[in-house]
Amino acid sequence: MRSGVMLPLKEKDKPVVQKLLSAGCCARCVLRFCCVSVQAAYRKPHQETLKELQAFIGNTENGKSQDSVAADSTEENNKSHDATAPEPTDEPADDPPSKRAKLELSGTEAPSEEDAEEEKLTEEPSVCVACLGILQELCGTTQAVKIAEKVKAEKYELETLVLSVSLPAQLCVREVSVCVV
Repeated sequence: MRSGVMLPLKEKDKPVVQKLLSAGCCARCVLRFCCVSVQAAYRKPHQETLKELQAFIGNTENGKSQDSVAADSTEENNKSHDATAPEPTDEPADDPPSKRAKLELSGTEAPSEEDAEEEKLTEEPSVCVACLGILQELCGTTQAVKIAEKVKAEKYELETLVLSVSLPAQLCVREVSVCVV
């Protein structure tokens, strides 16, 4: 298993990694929350690290976790069916998605709501819920090369250039909320 060797994660980290990824955290935030201090893990491209994390939790998903996920999805399906029956009580919570769906497609409401939910699922993972995307693509080598080229274009006389990223203080609040969930 290549991912187990490359990422210094243990078996006890699998449920944590799975929860963080399902919550919408990027691969680097998952490593941060799992207290991975090996710098080489953060130097890899974001997509490669994400694939390794998914391969790492792949064994769990094939076993008992798929059963719990299936049970969770069954509960959510039952709740969503129950939520459609008493419309007057749950309608205010569902107003924003249905408003968007009505604007997109005015024909049928049920498929448009499902399409809106599918679009949300595909859009949400694009920006990390913990770092708001700061550690995703902005910390890659391509971004560092762009910055280095800008510095060279300004004719600074430097032998080396060190880039460091400091996260805004407000992200600490987001981190705590991610840890609580």
